[in-house]
Amino acid sequence: MLGSKAVTLIAVAGFVFCLAAAAAAQEQTGSVEGTVRDEQGGVLPGVSVEAHNLAVGARVTVVTDERGEFRYPALGPGYYDVTASLDGFRPGRFERVEVLLGQIKRLEFALGIAPKTLAEKLAGANFSELEEFLADVARRYVLALPSADPKAIVTQRLQHWRRRFRNRN
Repeated sequence: MLGSKAVTLIAVAGFVFCLAAAAAAQEQTGSVEGTVRDEQGGVLPGVSVEAHNLAVGARVTVVTDERGEFRYPALGPGYYDVTASLDGFRPGRFERVEVLLGQIKRLEFALGIAPKTLAEKLAGANFSELEEFLADVARRYVLALPSADPKAIVTQRLQHWRRRFRNRN
């Protein structure tokens, strides 16, 4: 009888060991992959794609291949902000992408053309556009000041720029 209890105990121990080994063999990471295209649907090679782990703070960057594809084959489980960026294009971003064990998350970016530089925007601007731009700049500047009369400062700056602009023409 004692012999059968020992055999049963060994069988149970073996079963538990097999369960533990199976659990250890399971995936410990997840994957994120996808494609980066422009707004017209063309693929964009050479795009930097950064995955930022929100819990740990770690950042990992890959670059899209000639088909505009990227892949993170082994990311730890958690939430990530994933950003795609390329010169001349507005960056694309997916926030709080949840990566689960054994999961493959697919992301599709569509990057738009970046807005013109400030010099390009102002080169063809007329006086009212410049006035509007300067009013916005002045407003932002005033809001950054700890204590000031915003209306007086904006009025003063606009008068200054009006005089300068009119004297040039």
